[in-house]
Amino acid sequence: MAAFYKLIPQISTFEKNWTAKIIVAGKQAPKTARNNISRYQNLLLMDLEGNKVTAIIYDTNITALADELTLGKTYMLSNATVKDNRNEFRGSLEDKVWTITAKTKIEELKEDNLNLLFSRYELTAFNKLERYMDSNEEISVIGVVIEVRQKRIIQTQFGTQACLQDVVLIDKSF
Repeated sequence: MAAFYKLIPQISTFEKNWTAKIIVAGKQAPKTARNNISRYQNLLLMDLEGNKVTAIIYDTNITALADELTLGKTYMLSNATVKDNRNEFRGSLEDKVWTITAKTKIEELKEDNLNLLFSRYELTAFNKLERYMDSNEEISVIGVVIEVRQKRIIQTQFGTQACLQDVVLIDKSF
């Protein structure tokens, strides 16, 4: 018997006792909040119809869930906290944001949905990257990392410091 689960848009704000079948489509490194000492980690989750939602993990849950929610894997995820995205989370364009806590149930499925994941992205060829240099448009590329350069500290436009690290990629045409 197949497990009952909802698609991302079917899960409403503050709803309880729901389950979604999701693929981890993106996972950022943990960061420290700008005006706080708390840490957070953003994830991009996608259901099997291509609907996406940003999920956030905070502080000690980042360490506790470090081996969970691996990029590209499929999971049954239940009972994350669902809130309206009131433009507080600038990295997300979705209507809702999920917060994953110790109460969130996460079960890895032995399914290979990478083809579905990659079919949902419109990939940009390396020779067409120049047109996006001065835009904030989001693009997707596939490449192989050939060099990871040393981290350095830069001054941001907000007067704060940020850690920057260059990564050199090549595509199939080298």
